[in-house]
Amino acid sequence: MQQKLEAYLPRVIDSLKTGLGDHLHSCCLYGSAVRGNSIEGVSDVNLLIVLTESNSTTHQAVAKALHDFPEVDPFILGRRGFERSVRAFAPQVCQHPAQLPRAAWRGSAGGYQN
Repeated sequence: MQQKLEAYLPRVIDSLKTGLGDHLHSCCLYGSAVRGNSIEGVSDVNLLIVLTESNSTTHQAVAKALHDFPEVDPFILGRRGFERSVRAFAPQVCQHPAQLPRAAWRGSAGGYQN
């Protein structure tokens, strides 16, 4: 599944970038795909989507962009909400390094990352 994901994820990110433009701050893959124990046809693709602004318009744009990617299970946060969540949950996540997310795309850094 890992090779399939490596081909699939850039298409998902491109769709989000097209649909959201500057409203997309970053995306981060997490869950079984990062841990390496995903099962093709069973596991979903957990994707944290951080928006520059979280509102009904941007959430509708995410839904439209992900329409052709039913395997994606999005977790959507605005940048402000993400920054608050990181401060609150970072100590818990750091205790379990195998579950650390993998950056998929960051707008200000200009591209895909691993």
